[in-house]
Amino acid sequence: MFTFILYLGVFIFIEIFYIFLGFKSYRHDEIDAGRNNFANALVFGIALIFSLAFSPFTPIMPYPLDVVTVVFSIAFIFIFYIFMVKEERDPNRQATYVFGEKLSLRYDMYRKLSHFIVVGIFLIYIIIGSWMIIVLNSWMALTPEFWNASHLESPESAYGQYTTMFFVGIAFIGLNIADFVRIMKPEAYPLKKVNRILRDREKGTMLGPQVSFSIGCISVIMIIGPYFPMVACAAMGISSFGDAAANIIGRRWGKHKLRGPKTWEGLLGGAAVSFIVSFLFLIYEPALKTFKDGIPNIATLNFGVPAIVALAGTLTFCFVDYFTPVISDNLLNAFLSASIMVITAFVLVLL
Repeated sequence: MFTFILYLGVFIFIEIFYIFLGFKSYRHDEIDAGRNNFANALVFGIALIFSLAFSPFTPIMPYPLDVVTVVFSIAFIFIFYIFMVKEERDPNRQATYVFGEKLSLRYDMYRKLSHFIVVGIFLIYIIIGSWMIIVLNSWMALTPEFWNASHLESPESAYGQYTTMFFVGIAFIGLNIADFVRIMKPEAYPLKKVNRILRDREKGTMLGPQVSFSIGCISVIMIIGPYFPMVACAAMGISSFGDAAANIIGRRWGKHKLRGPKTWEGLLGGAAVSFIVSFLFLIYEPALKTFKDGIPNIATLNFGVPAIVALAGTLTFCFVDYFTPVISDNLLNAFLSASIMVITAFVLVLL
């Protein structure tokens, strides 16, 4: 119980810091940054409360995965601090930010391609999750005196969810620690080269796009994952592949302006990729009744419901992309598309 409270404490601290950054942004007259930081706090707060109050997988992270996550956090902070000290003492350290530069296509591609790490999440959900827990249980059975337990106390159906939450949680904590340093002590931030993928409005007190993206993903995993894992994967696919396709196609081949920097080519390309990716996941979502008579055979799949749900997610993506809201689409795409797809699925299944 103590280890879970410690693990939960890390997440609560992150939530409080988001709120703190929101107020800090407003004090510095960075209104867009403040709205984004509060939006991040709201989405992550909803996910945290939902996981604690309603999720069938409780706790959020079982022992000993919670212990490993906390140990990682402590080790990461220590190592990152060493690099911070080294950066501060370096007389030739780089400038914190360079303002006024237009983000080149090259760095915009780096920015979007970093989202493709979500492929690892897909693999964990589908394949690696069960394997890892089986290996962990075998290890614990051989060394029960070290763990004070002989196995991970969780149903096999939870293996994919817990393993995904474990890896995503570690990445989430690491990204947040790094970005907190970038915002609070930019001169000591040792990853200044990463700043080149930031747009001007993100170079102050606003959480970086990689953090907003991770919040969107981890929130979907915490809220939707326990019930509809393939819907969660579909939403993250839209947020990563769809958004990247829209941006790259629009910048490379876009000629017909839509709204601001957006183009019709980018929007339609992103929509096509979003639909294809989400549909490929949704046809394997058992909750959508995609299998007839419980037979997992491609010949017996019912494509109607997954197609409609995928279309709902795609239209949500198009809405966010068209209106280019002040709130980062890295956060909104995953969270909103997942919500709309779940609502659509409920309506269709009930009908």
